[in-house]
Amino acid sequence: GASPSSHLPAPTAAQLTLEQQQMYQMCLQHQEHQAALINEVRALSTSMSSLNASKMRRTSAARPQRRERTPLRKAAESPGLGDDSREMHPHLSLGSPGQVSPVDKGDNHSSWVASLGSTETVSRQMCLEISKLRVDLERARAEVLAAEESKRQAQADAKQAKDGEAAMADRLSTTQAVAQTVVAMASKEALEKEASMQSEMAELRAERDIALEAKAAAEADLARCRDTMAADLTAERSRAASLQDQVDAVKEELRISQDQLQSIMEECKCPISHSLLKDPVVATDGHSYERRAIRRWLATNALSPMTGTKLTTEVVVPNLIVA
Repeated sequence: GASPSSHLPAPTAAQLTLEQQQMYQMCLQHQEHQAALINEVRALSTSMSSLNASKMRRTSAARPQRRERTPLRKAAESPGLGDDSREMHPHLSLGSPGQVSPVDKGDNHSSWVASLGSTETVSRQMCLEISKLRVDLERARAEVLAAEESKRQAQADAKQAKDGEAAMADRLSTTQAVAQTVVAMASKEALEKEASMQSEMAELRAERDIALEAKAAAEADLARCRDTMAADLTAERSRAASLQDQVDAVKEELRISQDQLQSIMEECKCPISHSLLKDPVVATDGHSYERRAIRRWLATNALSPMTGTKLTTEVVVPNLIVA
């Protein structure tokens, strides 16, 4: 018949966990062991059949000798054996144990002894054969009982393996159901996340578009500001250049004024005391002097402090222009 391991479906390695693979291997081993025991029982049945056939052959071969031996025993044990019987079977006239047979002790006695010896030999051989057959039969029975026990154990192991297979199938179905549930939940969560991400992406794209529009507007404003600032800067530069020219002109005028003021101040200083004239007077040499300074000078000197010429008079006149 087919191997018992062929009854188990061959699941893929991805469908089994480590424990389920171990249980599956144990189921295969139990079924292989059951197949081996069944083959052994079949071999024992074949051996028993051969032993029974051999026993039947030996029994059938021993039956004619038993039929021959049975009338001999009855004749030998019969106390009233007649003369006709003794004449037909002279070797069976044994009488009592102490009596001597009246039959001739020649060939008849020898043939009787030979027949009796052969009968006893055959009987002993048959007894030995029967004893051997009994021993073989007991051994065969013991082997059959052991085989039946092994068969029961194998059936129990097979049942346990089937239970384990059923439990493994239940666990596998439970695992598959849990895996399907987890996959469904994961798929649902992934879809929700994808929808949320798509919504967020749409919002981000809208915000990006708004930002791009704001950036474009800002760049346009910046360009306008740059143009305005450039124009203003050009105008300011022109104005600054004009102001700089004006400043330079004012500086030049101020420098001229300062030079004029300096010359005026130099002219307004007393040549003797080198201080500003507070009470200016004009001497005969035509130069202006401080009244006190020119008086001190004329008190000790008659020459002009500026020209070195002799003054015609020591009289000084107030300088109303400088004052």
